[in-house]
Amino acid sequence: MAETNTPPSAPQGPQIPPVDPKKLVDTAIAVLKNPTEFYKGIKGETGFQKCLIFSIAMGVLHGVLAFLAALVWVTIHLGFGVAIASAIAALITGVIAGAIGPFIGGIILWAICLVFGSKAPWEPSVRIAAYSMAVYPIYALGGFVPWIGWLIGLVAGIYGIYIVVMGARAINFEPPPAAAAPPPASPPTA
Repeated sequence: MAETNTPPSAPQGPQIPPVDPKKLVDTAIAVLKNPTEFYKGIKGETGFQKCLIFSIAMGVLHGVLAFLAALVWVTIHLGFGVAIASAIAALITGVIAGAIGPFIGGIILWAICLVFGSKAPWEPSVRIAAYSMAVYPIYALGGFVPWIGWLIGLVAGIYGIYIVVMGARAINFEPPPAAAAPPPASPPTA
């Protein structure tokens, strides 16, 4: 009887899990709705894969929204050729910001937290910055509103700072220790 030799399979590197759009939307809503509770819930999270997938997805969504806004408004004012160039640039910068932004923002946040006495390592700051990207698509919506679209971007930016501050308070700074209960009174001795 002849034996068949199967060649050994090639070693596989880390696999990227499938992206669930519903989970991304739920995460964005949780971050935007109650950032303090969201960050308390991820306090023990490790690794960057989950938060970077979220951040890049928010960057792509921002890029798509900015792409569409550029096609609408730049075409009206400057012509189709400039609109296409602006739209493609918006899409590319959205993806790059989603991939690199959390690391740059995380290092800046970590340095600020160190100044204020945090003992946390830099990794949680990167996660805080990555999840704060939930505001990024809202910022892009300002491109659809003529004349006052900058106001939407301003409000989104201020809320993004609030989200980062709440994340830093929940993750990078330990809560103050509770006051110790006084020792029980000893009975009087006769």
